[in-house]
Amino acid sequence: MTFSLPAASDNSGTVEVECDLLSGSSLPVGTHVVTCTATDPSDNTASSSFVVTVLRARSIPETGGDVWAGVRLGALMVAGG
Repeated sequence: MTFSLPAASDNSGTVEVECDLLSGSSLPVGTHVVTCTATDPSDNTASSSFVVTVLRARSIPETGGDVWAGVRLGALMVAGG
């Protein structure tokens, strides 16, 4: 499964975004929650999660192209306190 890191912004500088599962990871059949956390230079954090459901493969007809699935992520906003 591949995905792009969610966008994150903050007025105090560069925001670091990390997810608890790396893009490109292989997942077994089942439902998996991926949580991404943004941290600003003041250690304020914001998190967002998305669900990935891996289904057992059935025979895929020949299409001559790649078969893929994508996940669109929302943006994270880190708010200082």
